[in-house]
Amino acid sequence: AKQAAFINFSSSDLSSKYVGAKLLLGDDGTGRDQNVGSELVRAHSEKIVKWVKQFVIDNQGVMQEGGSVVILSSFGGGTGASLMPTVIDAVHNAGYGHRTVLVGVLSSPREGVATGPNSVKAFQRIYNDYVLTDKVKCSLLFDNEKFEKSFELNTYDFGSMNSLIVAFLQEFFDEDVYRRSATGFQTLDVNEVRRVVRWGKGLADYSMSEKAIDGDTELKYDSSIFGGKYKLSSAKACALLVKFKKGEGEYDQKTLDFVSESITNFKKKVSSAFFVFGYSFGNKEQ
Repeated sequence: AKQAAFINFSSSDLSSKYVGAKLLLGDDGTGRDQNVGSELVRAHSEKIVKWVKQFVIDNQGVMQEGGSVVILSSFGGGTGASLMPTVIDAVHNAGYGHRTVLVGVLSSPREGVATGPNSVKAFQRIYNDYVLTDKVKCSLLFDNEKFEKSFELNTYDFGSMNSLIVAFLQEFFDEDVYRRSATGFQTLDVNEVRRVVRWGKGLADYSMSEKAIDGDTELKYDSSIFGGKYKLSSAKACALLVKFKKGEGEYDQKTLDFVSESITNFKKKVSSAFFVFGYSFGNKEQ
């Protein structure tokens, strides 16, 4: 709760269960209109910047340990899309632009006629002005339409979609898994992963797949969070973690050779990228 902060132009959007810092700047919202949102941001910009700066100061200990400032918002409405530039600038001016992670949620086209154009407009602005200029070191896109299809969710089941986003973010930012000993096997250390995550000047993506040992050593890459396609050949940096369910001494050489060949084949697909990989044993999932 100490590391969470919530900003909105409508108090009704805030769950009664929320515990953390909050800045509520009105009760009427924006009506999914980014122009209205921009006007409200201009009217409250000084207060917003001061509040964000204080939040960063309050979390200096986390930042000194290598933590990130994660800015999470939908792109489809009026509030988040309007607030993001001011919040990003405030974090950057506070000296932590190199630790800024932007998580943008793309609304489903089924949500209404305004959400699609809003998402495109917000994404283009953030991407051109902040991602490509390196003010944001990591940018992830979560796609509600993909969750609708992949998990067979109703368009308006935002509770389930938000829970999925949180689960993926927990997996994405879980650094404890890299601190486990692989006893003689290649490991991914925390700073290797941070280097990939904070490579900058582009979009990051996340793929989690379960692969049975069936003789096919080709690892097929499919985004777990975004419905569009990325070209692996254009990747600038890549971290690959192989998670084993059992302990390191419980797999025969044939299995380990299979995994090694799979890693080699995948590395060829990202041949021009900075590439790191490692093994992790004793996981709940294989």
